[in-house]
Amino acid sequence: MWAGLLGPGQAGAYVLPVSARLRFAARHHRGLRGLTVALATTRAGAPDQGETATWRFSTPSQFTAQVGDRRATAGAEGPGAGDAALLPPAAARQVLADLFEAGDPQRVIRRLGVNPRLGRLALQGDRVVHVIGDGAALWIDHDTHAVRRVVAPALGLDLALLDWDSPHTQGRFPGRIELSVSGGPRWQYTVRQPLATR
Repeated sequence: MWAGLLGPGQAGAYVLPVSARLRFAARHHRGLRGLTVALATTRAGAPDQGETATWRFSTPSQFTAQVGDRRATAGAEGPGAGDAALLPPAAARQVLADLFEAGDPQRVIRRLGVNPRLGRLALQGDRVVHVIGDGAALWIDHDTHAVRRVVAPALGLDLALLDWDSPHTQGRFPGRIELSVSGGPRWQYTVRQPLATR
């Protein structure tokens, strides 16, 4: 997830203005709305307990999780029902709903107070990304225009959207999501079967 900064000439292509980059990202994410995603969940430093999650990005979005007899469900807003410790925090659920229910990265910009006038190039692994904002930031893939990371230091939120080329997701959803909140243990969600649509 760590990035190195790049100069514009190192990207190998014309660098779009931030406003244009956001328009391309919005167009990309509008095509991803309405998915149902089944995931396996693990936490760094903890044994795999067979925890599963299902995220439905219909309107409104719904997030469910289960491990053994423990179960939880919630929408993008509010605490939900059941064992809340199984669910991503509300800030992460809201961002995910902005991207995959509404298909609107601009909502993330407004929600987290990202400064859309600031932008730079960086690397996420071997991917060139456009980082919009400073502090609170949205990382957008240079080639696909998919959002690849959302950072909100004021909320302690770091959400990485990885492995978009997973055979289960084929560019329509990240095959792996890594989430940390306020320095706590990192959660990893892995898509475990082909995507369904509403």
